Amino acid sequence: MTVAANMPSTVSAQSLRPLVARLRAVGLRVAPLLTRHGLTLDVLNDPAARLPHAQAVALWEAAAEAAQAPCFGLQAATFLTRDDFGVLPMVLATSATVREGLQRLVHLHALVHDPPTLSLEATPGDGLALVHSMPPGEPTSRHVTELVLAGCFVALRQATADRDAVPTAIRFSHPAPLDPSEHHAVFGVAPEFSAPRSELVLPAALLVRPHVLAAPQVLSVLEAHAESALTHLTPVQSLAQRVRTLLTADDGPALDAPTLAHRLALSERSLRRHLAEEGTSLTALRDEARASRALDLVTATARPLADIAEALGFSDVSAFSRAFKRWHHRPPSSFRAH
Repeated sequence: MTVAANMPSTVSAQSLRPLVARLRAVGLRVAPLLTRHGLTLDVLNDPAARLPHAQAVALWEAAAEAAQAPCFGLQAATFLTRDDFGVLPMVLATSATVREGLQRLVHLHALVHDPPTLSLEATPGDGLALVHSMPPGEPTSRHVTELVLAGCFVALRQATADRDAVPTAIRFSHPAPLDPSEHHAVFGVAPEFSAPRSELVLPAALLVRPHVLAAPQVLSVLEAHAESALTHLTPVQSLAQRVRTLLTADDGPALDAPTLAHRLALSERSLRRHLAEEGTSLTALRDEARASRALDLVTATARPLADIAEALGFSDVSAFSRAFKRWHHRPPSSFRAH
């Protein structure tokens, strides 16, 4: 199953876990950054959760900026585990050879990104190029591209138990960083930048290398599971639900429309238009969030009503009480009495 042409691309939420690991490795707090982008760690650990591609790209860019790391995606690739992409890494590892593993990886890549962003093309000498490209109109990120191609190559080295394996070439369509030495260290060859496309080119000799964990019977079970998952991809969370997540966060009441749009990687006009298409509005969602927050503060805390009214942006207790009664059909004082 792949998204329709007029639907946004989606990614597996678990594919963002290397980002979390990299941030933690440099001592940065992860939860506040996730919250600002309408996410939680629980979402990233949910194997069925999917996010809009644009939201994921915005988070990668913000994480790279927070870590002050121009090669953040490349570095994050070293934190990949076999739990970060569901069944896919084990399908790759239990395939018989590098070539077969790559063919299955590309076939099943929609489990990670729908529509798939990886393809294989033959190269002279019976080699293969693993090409990474985004669908037209979708935002690109050097960090995502470098994570994907470096992660695939690291996985191939692990599958063959050959730390010295090198590609024929590694090329990126984005400009070179000031210091490309990290790229050379990961791939073992000098990287090319500002290339026509981003690709990992592999020689025939590497493609026929056997995998140390090759297991046909296990692979058969894993493939069946993956194929089933492919036909039951979870639809992406609605924009309205993503706005609700942001508005119910601790700083939610202070978020204006431009800030919400920025965190969702949208223009303010697009935010309002898409919400209208879903049958709601920013005003309605904000009102809904205030109603929920008000009930929580009234029933779960002992804060004076005047403080709650101020925290929720009301001019006085009377205005807050009228709104509360409209939301919950009883004045706030009656909840405190019970």
